[in-house]
Amino acid sequence: MSIAFPPPPLPPNPSLPSAGTAPRGFQGPYGPQGPQGFQGAQGVQGPQGRQGVQGPQGVTGAQGSQGTQGNDGPQGRQGNQGVLGMYGGYSVEYNYTAVNATNTDPGSGNLKINGSGWGSTTAIYASNFDAYGANVTAWLATLGASTNTIKGVIRFYKNGSSTVNTSYNITAATANSGYYALTVSNVIAAGTITIGDRLVMTFTRAGDLGSQGPQGAQGWQGVQGPQGVQGSQGVTGIQGPQGWQGAQGLQGPQGVTGIQGPQGVQGPQGFQGTQGPTGTWTGTTSVQSAFTNNTSSTSTTTGAVTITGGLGVGGSVYIGGNTSTDSSGQIKAIDCSGYSVFRPIVEVMSTTTAVGSTYTHSWPTSAILDISGMTANCTLSLTNIPFPNSASVTDRAIVFTIIIRQSATPFYINALNINGTATTIRWPSATAPTATANRIEIESLTLLYRGVTWTAMGQFTSFG
Repeated sequence: MSIAFPPPPLPPNPSLPSAGTAPRGFQGPYGPQGPQGFQGAQGVQGPQGRQGVQGPQGVTGAQGSQGTQGNDGPQGRQGNQGVLGMYGGYSVEYNYTAVNATNTDPGSGNLKINGSGWGSTTAIYASNFDAYGANVTAWLATLGASTNTIKGVIRFYKNGSSTVNTSYNITAATANSGYYALTVSNVIAAGTITIGDRLVMTFTRAGDLGSQGPQGAQGWQGVQGPQGVQGSQGVTGIQGPQGWQGAQGLQGPQGVTGIQGPQGVQGPQGFQGTQGPTGTWTGTTSVQSAFTNNTSSTSTTTGAVTITGGLGVGGSVYIGGNTSTDSSGQIKAIDCSGYSVFRPIVEVMSTTTAVGSTYTHSWPTSAILDISGMTANCTLSLTNIPFPNSASVTDRAIVFTIIIRQSATPFYINALNINGTATTIRWPSATAPTATANRIEIESLTLLYRGVTWTAMGQFTSFG
């Protein structure tokens, strides 16, 4: 199909008069279109153009839906059972060889017990070498290394059967030549273990004892409780020993000398008359009489002067001879068959310091001992007690008093010797006393001699 284009405008005609000279005429009509020309030959192909820039990547498409799961395959066959492994922790194997065994070497790789069965066993004897010949001495030494009383727990399994086992607490592991002796107590036994079985021995060690913690703070002092009900009156104590016999009275005053009469003529000597009755003297004049008879007194009817009745002395009495005295002339014993009244009595008291675990006191020195500075509970030895001085002396009693001035650490007399013989102190309710710091405390010992042995009874009183 051809397209007709309008003809181009004609160029100006130079032969025509220019403007201003004459009017221009109208353009004529277009002529008819000419026929189409022949097609020209094809031109040579031009060079290839440069590659264009790569365009941007397109958007990722949506993920497709998951397909349905396939059917399960058939189950495979069960595998063969594996080899039995050793028990957990450090374990040793032994051959169990004997019961009712003595403390001897069980032989290399062996183990034996001292009981008739595992439940009654208290000692196990294990070789220093296990069933495979390995040296396990160092391991056996650790069984007794804990500082706890119970060193740990050992357990024996029958090889191949964990349900057949027995367990023990171990309290000691003693090394011997070639083996260890283990001191044990059974905890549990399950199943039957027989001689010839191969046993697996395991050990769980107990931890060492921890160090002692610090002392806690002292608690608050509690509220004082109500006063208790007054107790019933105690049993009357035993009668005290009989006091010493009083000193012999002073010699009576000498009577007044009468007026000397004239000397008469000496008459013949008369016959000796019978002895008259003993006279009495009731004079009140202050006189002095002297007796030069040196006859010693050995009873109530011998001596320079004998008195069959009572004797009352209002003044002082001095005795220069021996009236059961010691070497210094002091009266050391008076034996009265009746009773004696003394008012007042002043006793000698001995004092001592720095008393240790033993102290010796001569009884004639004093019956009261004042102690300060005790450094330990003490055994008191009383010496020179004058009886028993014969087989016939029986039924005697002595009261000995100890005054203890306590320091910050209190002690007391807890044991007694009398004339070299150990004598137990019997305390009220068979309970020894408890001494209290920084107090004055009195320990009173009543000593009874019944002709064979001494009996000592103690009382302990604390004063604030």
